[in-house]
Amino acid sequence: MEKLIPLFPKINKINYDILHSLSKNTCLFIPKGPKMFAWFTYYNNNCICVFYNPDNNKIFSNYVCFKEELSLGTILYGTLIDNNFVCETIHYYKNESVGINYMNKLNLIKDILKTSIKDSDYQGSISFKLPQMSNNRFILECSNLPYQVYGIVQIQEKPKMYVIHNLLCHFNIKKDYNLEDVYNLHCLNENNENTFYSTALVNDFKTSHFLKKLFYKYKKTYKDIEFSDNEEEENTNDIYVSCLYIQEFKKWKPYVSKQNIMDTIKTIHIKEKKNIAL
Repeated sequence: MEKLIPLFPKINKINYDILHSLSKNTCLFIPKGPKMFAWFTYYNNNCICVFYNPDNNKIFSNYVCFKEELSLGTILYGTLIDNNFVCETIHYYKNESVGINYMNKLNLIKDILKTSIKDSDYQGSISFKLPQMSNNRFILECSNLPYQVYGIVQIQEKPKMYVIHNLLCHFNIKKDYNLEDVYNLHCLNENNENTFYSTALVNDFKTSHFLKKLFYKYKKTYKDIEFSDNEEEENTNDIYVSCLYIQEFKKWKPYVSKQNIMDTIKTIHIKEKKNIAL
């Protein structure tokens, strides 16, 4: 399959202008994860879909249910998450360059996903999706998604992105063992001391499950094998998380785990104002 790599056309990666604020336009939530091209082509006289990552020059194929006409030369770009390819843009459609208008590209992708690519029950098959969309409450919606978001892209002729990393604050998180799903966020005060800041926002199952996994680990015993009876063991190490400020609740929501980093109260206040301005 590596023989296909020299045949892959030269394509520039999509470059977004960086946004510093978000308007009420419809936005896409671009996943964080391995970026690659989905290339519908022919190999040994068979129509196939191959996934190509030019960063490491790796190429592989998985089963995709699609119309053979796409193999005339269709190339999409996106993020592979487990068995889902989240389409971000399209470069070629049946060997024709698509152009640069991003709104036209999205409409074409929608049409392809509706008419030419289908989900399959075949084990190991790849499904094609569009990113989740929203036109309000961007940070709250972002925090509720089942995948980690890299950036929020505003849909317009020339797309622009707001990078989520710029909104995150980092806390030392401690569990309140007297109450269910109550966690305390700690940061550094003006004397560089670890101090309580607020309780964390845990408003969905995803966040609750994420935090339980951080604070508990399963201790494997012979019972796990014979009786499938798991024992939970508390994680006694200091735990750190990166959080998003959710304006609707006026609280910080744990988003991803972090290694030994805590922000200062001053930094947190600045990030809160930045979130409110969005």
